[in-house]
Amino acid sequence: MGQRVFDKAEFYIRRGSRKRLHRLLKKRPQLLESDDSLLLFTAIWSRPSLVRWLLDRGVSADCRLGAGSNTPLMQAAADGDTALMDLLLGYGAEIEATNEQNERPLGFACSWRQLDAARLLLQRNADPNALEDADKTYLDWAELGGDDELVQLLRSFGGLAFSELPGDTR
Repeated sequence: MGQRVFDKAEFYIRRGSRKRLHRLLKKRPQLLESDDSLLLFTAIWSRPSLVRWLLDRGVSADCRLGAGSNTPLMQAAADGDTALMDLLLGYGAEIEATNEQNERPLGFACSWRQLDAARLLLQRNADPNALEDADKTYLDWAELGGDDELVQLLRSFGGLAFSELPGDTR
């Protein structure tokens, strides 16, 4: 599938042309499954009203920006867009998905100090003690950054410092 097809799909999303996009997706259904098509990300960034429409047509809630890259849930967590996060999770987005750097949606929410996004992920059972970087938990990073609200939130959901983790989970 050539770049021209991807460009056409992106153009239709940016214009909000559901009719033309629908025809293109019928003709090229592989666009729905291709990480290279960026359908969902284009909608998130330029035409949010099309996100649910694309998900209803079979675009994966876990599509990526490229192999091993970020998921839409990671983007929504970094943006603090809890409505989009809720939508993606409702369509089966993986709450513990990782990218090539082993980053998770909760890590994005914590890094960008999106307290409501972090709370939503924790309420949906995201692991507060997942290790993204060697020898640091989300709590360690929140304490290093002096973010007392995030520290309190993580603690309230069982978040531990790396030094507090049981030896077999390190």
